[in-house]
Amino acid sequence: MIAAIAVRGVPSAELSVASASNRTALQIGNAVGIAIAIAVLGDPRGPEALGAFRRAWVVMCIGAVVTAVAIASVEAVRRPHTYVELGLP
Repeated sequence: MIAAIAVRGVPSAELSVASASNRTALQIGNAVGIAIAIAVLGDPRGPEALGAFRRAWVVMCIGAVVTAVAIASVEAVRRPHTYVELGLP
């Protein structure tokens, strides 16, 4: 569903580039997110692991809120469709 929203309104001639860009951003985001989570967690052992996991959850929640605010602040640019794009004479 997120992929469909990301390429919504893109002309069919540019759809493959938009889809590839979306997937690339997703993969980079996953790699960076996992790297941050591992950096925050470290290598806890025993009872100290609970505190490390709590810190990791707090960092992930802050990241989710920052991402939601960033997405909400972006305006969608709507282009008028031409008759050629719509397949009309």
